[in-house]
Amino acid sequence: MAIKQQVMALNPARKGNMGRLNSSQPLYVYDTLIAQPWLKGVIAQIRGEKAIPGVDAGDEKAVKKAKEGLKRQLPIRAIHYSKFRNNHRSSEDAVPESFLFQTTIDVDDVGYVDAALEKARELNCSNTIWKGKLLHLEYSARKKLHIDIRMPMGMTIEETQKAYCEAAGIPYDKSCITPERIIFITDK
Repeated sequence: MAIKQQVMALNPARKGNMGRLNSSQPLYVYDTLIAQPWLKGVIAQIRGEKAIPGVDAGDEKAVKKAKEGLKRQLPIRAIHYSKFRNNHRSSEDAVPESFLFQTTIDVDDVGYVDAALEKARELNCSNTIWKGKLLHLEYSARKKLHIDIRMPMGMTIEETQKAYCEAAGIPYDKSCITPERIIFITDK
């Protein structure tokens, strides 16, 4: 019996087309991508850990605009499906058989990040429906948080998102439940 390889839909290109995803990419493509020096450099600039060439650090408006431009350079990954017809990112083109039975909780309020990180680990070890469901934790480009979780049997994406956010004590983000939802990929 062959071992099934874990796959995902992503666009690994810098400044890539956000409407295009390379379907069914092996996980090692993602692992290789997050170790790339260029990605680490862009993330450091977005987080303010490294200067942005040609931008006056004292000009808040210019820095914000430059960081938005840098964010659009980041590669992207789909969070609910591993395959899209013609590699076109849309609800209509999501291949039903490629549903991943997982979702990403997007913690966009920096005030919740530390508590959400701790709670995600706690829930993963608890005697609740969330036991063993934690797949991956990563900081977003702006040091917020992405929590990848396996969905409990019988729950929809929306039900999973709402229930997990309630259990973790974090705000629910209704924009994270669509089939074509993507997040920006960050470094290790």
